[in-house]
Amino acid sequence: MRRILAPLIVLSLALLFAGASSAQLASSAWPMFRHDKFHTGSSDEHAGPVNPMLVWSYVTGFDVRSSPAIGSDGSVYAGSRDNRLYVLDSGGILEWSYNTGFNIYDSSPALGADGRIYVGAMHPSGGSPLCVFTSVGTVAWSYFTGEMIMSSPVIGTEGGISFSSHDNTLYALYSSGSLFWSYRCGSDYSSPALALNGVRYVGSGDNRAYAISNDGTLKWSYLTGGPVASSPTVTSGWRCYVGSYDGRFYALGPDGSFLWSYRTAAVDFGIYSSAALGTDGSVCFGAKDNYFYSLTSNGSFLWSYATGQDVYSSPALDSTGGVYVGSNDNVLYAFSSHGTLLWSYLTGDEIHSSPALMGDGKVCAGSGDNVLYCIGQVPTPTPTPLVDVVVSSNSPAIGERFTVDATAQPVSQAFDAWGVIFGPGGAVYSFDLANPANIVTGAVPLATSVPGLTAPYPAHLLDLAIPPRTAGSYQVIVGLVPAGVAPTGPESAIGGANGYVGQENVTVR
Repeated sequence: MRRILAPLIVLSLALLFAGASSAQLASSAWPMFRHDKFHTGSSDEHAGPVNPMLVWSYVTGFDVRSSPAIGSDGSVYAGSRDNRLYVLDSGGILEWSYNTGFNIYDSSPALGADGRIYVGAMHPSGGSPLCVFTSVGTVAWSYFTGEMIMSSPVIGTEGGISFSSHDNTLYALYSSGSLFWSYRCGSDYSSPALALNGVRYVGSGDNRAYAISNDGTLKWSYLTGGPVASSPTVTSGWRCYVGSYDGRFYALGPDGSFLWSYRTAAVDFGIYSSAALGTDGSVCFGAKDNYFYSLTSNGSFLWSYATGQDVYSSPALDSTGGVYVGSNDNVLYAFSSHGTLLWSYLTGDEIHSSPALMGDGKVCAGSGDNVLYCIGQVPTPTPTPLVDVVVSSNSPAIGERFTVDATAQPVSQAFDAWGVIFGPGGAVYSFDLANPANIVTGAVPLATSVPGLTAPYPAHLLDLAIPPRTAGSYQVIVGLVPAGVAPTGPESAIGGANGYVGQENVTVR
């Protein structure tokens, strides 16, 4: 049944049109739950932090189980159990939030290429909506189901938006909000994944994993030993990976045939976490036995890591194979592709939210302490140049005068000071200290056998004109090198491994 969401804005007639339109997923670092419609949980373009620091945090009104999505501009989208959808800029500043009037529990936002945001909500006593917002936070439309929606929507193909509800139904909607088809089974569903051929893969509380064709008919189902709350991961060859509450992780063929399973030690709601797919075909997932697992594509054990509590969070893999996942021990973990712990970050409560890579070396996840966290890389300090060269112009005209200034940092050993300009065609010039308005041909030292510097030394070296008649690229280099070492070129001189060197490039017009 389709109704208008009472606390929200009434649909326009244009949006009520049930055309056979299709929605497209936004092109961004992490546009939806599990990154993409296949639910690989993996990015081949972006890396996360190796040396972590808290970049920002944002406090909502209730716990954040919803997994964040990342927009093309780095903005962060996440729901909270305070009924609100939050949109923060890349620096963690609130852009807007919307009170849906319904709890946003496990459902995570999906971002459309047209700027729309799709997220499910839930009301404990009955009907709940899929809420759809414009990029500026107004309501485009909503679609009510008969029960709460904990599923995250997936975007792609005809009947562009798919999600499941606890009314035991999998829905496929057009981008206009009209129903494409629905499929009903004996229990509630997990979040669906979508294959290239339009088949929806989904787990169900009736102990089965389902594949539903793009016309809404059953393609196949596979019976496990327990409810399947894990969202399937689908490969390009239509292999399906999914975990079950029976504690087993399953690999199923394109026709639903059994390929292999891996038995964890988890019992009683064994595997809730969804899997992430590595570029080498490996898969990784968390389990309720406190362990995080990595397996080969044929189900062989690669490595595991024992966290301090159950792992409900689904992992994110970065372009280096690094793994990011939360645990109910309140910790966000980062592992190398080989299972080595890179770092951990302690929050104030359980982490059910699945991390999202932000595309600029950061990772974002929510926590049960009501906070959305952004963890980034500790910046590498910019060293003070041993010799800092400053020119007044990087693009002077022929004959135009410009200044060169240099500041040298302390050096303990005796040195020679050189000021050399390497010009077009291999020409070499030096500063003429006797007449600072000129330069001379060849390499001539500024000073020799200087005993050392105990403090930074600034010097105004010259006010010169590049020789007329010669346009092109010049390298203005000032170096302090061990006494007796003469420069032979830009790389060796002034410098080399043992020298203090500063350089500015100048293009003469």
